[in-house]
This record gives sequence, C-alpha cells and structure tokens, in this order.
Amino acid sequence: MSDTLEITKNDIAYLQHDDVPLMLRLRRPPGPGPFPVVVDLHGGAWTKGALSECDGRDEVLVRAGLATAALDFRHADAGYPTSSVDINFAIRWLKAQSGRLRLDPARVAITGQSSGGHLAMLAAMRPLEPRYAAIPLPDGTSPHTAHVRCVGMTWPVINPYSRYRHALRLRGSDAPPAWTATIPERHDLYWGGEAVHDRG
Repeated sequence: MSDTLEITKNDIAYLQHDDVPLMLRLRRPPGPGPFPVVVDLHGGAWTKGALSECDGRDEVLVRAGLATAALDFRHADAGYPTSSVDINFAIRWLKAQSGRLRLDPARVAITGQSSGGHLAMLAAMRPLEPRYAAIPLPDGTSPHTAHVRCVGMTWPVINPYSRYRHALRLRGSDAPPAWTATIPERHDLYWGGEAVHDRG
C-alpha cells in the first residue's frame, strides 16, 4: 500500500471501571471493509505501559491492509488477573461491534511485546477461561467468545515463573545484570507472590 494512504484512527472507550475508561486505538486502512483486525498489547512488565506504545508497529500493519486495535488495560495495581479480564472483554467487544466498526469478527488476531506477548499468549490459549471472561457484554449485544485466529508475539515472556527464578539466581552472582534489579518485584506486584505464578 502507498505511504500516502489515508488511515483512519479513533480512540474509543471499550470498558469502564468506576470512573476510569479503558481506551482502544482503532486504526483502519481506507475502504469499506470489513477488515481483519489485530488486537495489540503493549509491554511494561505488567506494571505500566500505554496503548501509544503500539503506534509504530500498528501503522505498519494498517499499511498492509489490516485494522489494528491497541488496548489500554489494567496493570498490577489492580491485581492479577485484571489485565487478562480486560483483554478478553475487548476481543468480545470488538466482535460484537464489528458491524459499525467495519471489522471482520471471523478474522481477529492478537499480538503483544514482552509482558504483552505473555498476555497475548494467555488470551489465545484460554479464551473461555472463566476468570478472564468474567465481565459480560452489555445486554442486547450479540454473544461472542474471545477466540482468535492467530497470535504473534515479539520477545514475549513465555514462562514468567522461570524468568522470576532466574532473576533471583542472578542477583546472587558477582555481577548481576541490571535488569534483575526490578524484574522480581514487578512479578510480585502483578501476581501477588511466587505461589500464584502457576495460574498464568
């Protein structure tokens, strides 16, 4: 596609917790659609991050003819597994709103980087997990599941518990890498302790 094509970009509130809306940034290529859509999850060690971090790669995907939906979602301060709850809802919400958003509900993919890659993997593996699908779609909305057609991950944290233990081991070495200074604490902030890592 041409570098000069007109990309539609909209920030849309897809969910609200108390008085805090969660936004998604929807990008679409020109044309009537319906477009396949890639849900994009930022990284940040489960403790921080923003949908704007997805802008660069989403521009590339849209120029290839795909729609993208970068998500804001809750972080560690809201507790585990709230990130996965928001992501599961967002996938179902996008499918339910696909008509007015000019998206193809049968062609939904998910991607993420770093901790976002971990969350993308969980979303793809466990679309019907009751803990993740805890928020129902609004009344009168067509029912949808959070199944996706494919998942793509960039430098994902595939095994968080293994990385957690590895970081603790390296801290005891003569010259521990700089990244070990914060990683275990960020894991603990999200999961609430080592014993919960095996839940996903």
